[in-house]
Amino acid sequence: LPRRCALHMRARVLLLLLAVAHCHQLTPSVRPFGRVAPVRVRLSPLAIASDAESTAFEARREAAVASGLDEDATSLGSVVRREGELVVLEPPVGCEPADGSLVAFADGGVGAVLFCRVGLAFATQLSGPAAVLGEAASRGAGNLTLPLPAPDEAWAGEMSVRSLLATAGRGGGGGAVFEERVPQARRVPIGKPLHTGVTAVDALAPIGRGQSMLLLAPETLPSASGSAALASRMLSGAAQFAPEVKRVVVTTAEGAEAAQRSEWGDGSRLLVAESDAELVVAAQAACSMAQRAGGDALVVVDDLAPLLRLWRAAVRVGEELGRVVRPEEEGSMLRGFYSCLTERAHRRLGGESVTLLLLQPSPSVRASGAAASDAFALGDFEAAGFSQRALGRLRALEAKGIALTPPVLEKLGIPAPGSGHPRADGGRAAGAHVEELTSLVDGHIELSEPLAAAGRSPPID
Repeated sequence: LPRRCALHMRARVLLLLLAVAHCHQLTPSVRPFGRVAPVRVRLSPLAIASDAESTAFEARREAAVASGLDEDATSLGSVVRREGELVVLEPPVGCEPADGSLVAFADGGVGAVLFCRVGLAFATQLSGPAAVLGEAASRGAGNLTLPLPAPDEAWAGEMSVRSLLATAGRGGGGGAVFEERVPQARRVPIGKPLHTGVTAVDALAPIGRGQSMLLLAPETLPSASGSAALASRMLSGAAQFAPEVKRVVVTTAEGAEAAQRSEWGDGSRLLVAESDAELVVAAQAACSMAQRAGGDALVVVDDLAPLLRLWRAAVRVGEELGRVVRPEEEGSMLRGFYSCLTERAHRRLGGESVTLLLLQPSPSVRASGAAASDAFALGDFEAAGFSQRALGRLRALEAKGIALTPPVLEKLGIPAPGSGHPRADGGRAAGAHVEELTSLVDGHIELSEPLAAAGRSPPID
């Protein structure tokens, strides 16, 4: 009996292995990071009315095969919406363009795809007449390239992204902006730290060369205690303790003025963006520039808020066009959107690395504007939909005659009503982007409002 059971078990294991092998044969080819390889579909006429039409069709098919694209794959549909800087296209099903793909509009304009969502392509226009609703669009010649500095040029100076984009997409050559992320097979483990000179960072949250670090800070913090001030200290430390690390900083015009007055401004390259779409391009261009430089490089993006604004605009457009998705699907798509940047951090074979330092505003625990108050009533928390656990703690305080003032709430770690915090009246959606970002990066540092008020610098718990 034991021998019969053993044979039976072996037979079941063999059948399971055969089933797994069969499933592997049916699995489609997948690129690194889960991107499915494109499938080429041969054109076939549904009906041929004459020899002339058949000849014309065969000529189009042969030209498409020779160029490596199918006839339908060159079309990006038409412009279905203009949303601020975004030109929204509706390409044929299954023909969504890659990030950075050039767009040729029918009236002669040129654009570049920033990202795709729910079957829509969101592009920014680079030159030519403004695209109008209903205007046809097709794939341009290749992907977005910019005249980026060569690795052997002096590693310093300020570059305007707007002036660079003015020459993009015209066949002038240059470096690719939205480069493919380095595949896992070409990456090596992180083995060397990047010293920043900030003890709280180097001791509690050290950054390895080739890693990504996220700085989270409410915009209500004093400027001397905010994420920009901490990033400036870290850049100064890197310039002092690791001068061989090349530095690229993506910032706005205001940030560029501050950088010119800083200790680390000399020897750093500044990419100055004047709009949300420009910042997306600048962040990718900075990573490509750092990747081409050789050796170790540090890329700092001093504000990710423009990316969130563009994404929320895309969500709004999708809903208006009937492209509604479930919350769990939305989270997955948001992760894909941010990962195009966070996965640019790497250390590759040969020892070269790209380290990312990203600054993201986080929700404040304090109420602002008309919602601000010196003291709150229990009914304010009930109306805002606070959890029963928080309400229980607040009732205990009120029963003891303790006023529910902002300092008391901060000591308890309870956000104020009207703050828009995810644990208050903002709901989980208010902090979904922070959750996705922190899950993608290698580490994050959160700056605290109560600690900043107490005088700690940097206000890290």
